[in-house]
Amino acid sequence: CATNSQDDLWPSTAAKIQERLGIKTTSLDLQAGCSGWLFGVRLGTSLLGSGQAKRVLVVGSDALTRFLNYYDRDNMLFGDGSGSCILDLDPSYTARRLPVPIFDTGTLPSRAMALETIYTEKENAMEKYLAREDMSLANRPIPSMEGRTAMKYALTKTKESIASVLSQARAMGIEKEDIALYAPHQTNALVVQSLCEFAGFPIEKIPYTLDKYGGISTAGIPTGLYEHYRAGKLKNGDLVLSSAYGAGFTYGAMIFEWGVD
Repeated sequence: CATNSQDDLWPSTAAKIQERLGIKTTSLDLQAGCSGWLFGVRLGTSLLGSGQAKRVLVVGSDALTRFLNYYDRDNMLFGDGSGSCILDLDPSYTARRLPVPIFDTGTLPSRAMALETIYTEKENAMEKYLAREDMSLANRPIPSMEGRTAMKYALTKTKESIASVLSQARAMGIEKEDIALYAPHQTNALVVQSLCEFAGFPIEKIPYTLDKYGGISTAGIPTGLYEHYRAGKLKNGDLVLSSAYGAGFTYGAMIFEWGVD
């Protein structure tokens, strides 16, 4: 489960979802910015492959509009959304081309590493608590984004990950022409266009959601896939290429075979 809401750190959003569903399992939040859903699928796939899990629920959910600086134009494209999937080892399903998803992910140190997080030491000083001041009024820093830097990494590191998974696929006898759909994470139309050109897919053919919902972070890829599937544009056995980038700086790509029970 991935979340970026500052008000939902304790208990974890995953624990709340688990309680609402009434299931007994292990749950955890995974923080990887907008790459969270892709990272979560990689973690879930690893748990299934190692036999440590039989079924994994991956949720990408963000309510970004609740704590954005609306005077910062770099943040104005973000929205709220949620998407989920269940990863399952189904013995009755026979993969046509790709039995195991292909991944390439990474993280780069960012400027955020040097910034103070939710509560600053100055605002959350013990002296204020001892003086019985109302600590609920302590200031919280508003998230910010370096747009130019984010775009630079989105256009370089994400492309490197796409190239890596395509190379891995070729080693398995799968060419780019065999991939039916490209589903990229979307926060900037220019970045989406550039990634589509690099991956070799026309932007008109991808599940484009930016114009409808804005950048919905971890919910973007599963939302796009679901809408494409509901529209009859995605069928069992189709190979899907997906990529993401986000705060951290995180980035990655994957190729998987679509199979819905």
